[in-house]
Amino acid sequence: YLPKAGTALATTTTVGAAPVRVLTQFEAAQALTVKGLQMNAELVSTLRTLHPEGVPEDQLDALYARLTVRSGLRVVAGGAS
Repeated sequence: YLPKAGTALATTTTVGAAPVRVLTQFEAAQALTVKGLQMNAELVSTLRTLHPEGVPEDQLDALYARLTVRSGLRVVAGGAS
């Protein structure tokens, strides 16, 4: 028996998600450089502190954002109150 054309078929196949690849610190530094981040000794040290076991590939964008944010306080609206 063949179903009519255009009839949805029920599937019983399940697909598992692939595990996230963990980049070494060197590979992560290379990927961040490709994204436009100028790596220096301070950033490499921060990278090693934040991810001593390596950087999960799906967290690379978050790491880039974290390393490019300037720390410190900023004056908003000219400091007037």
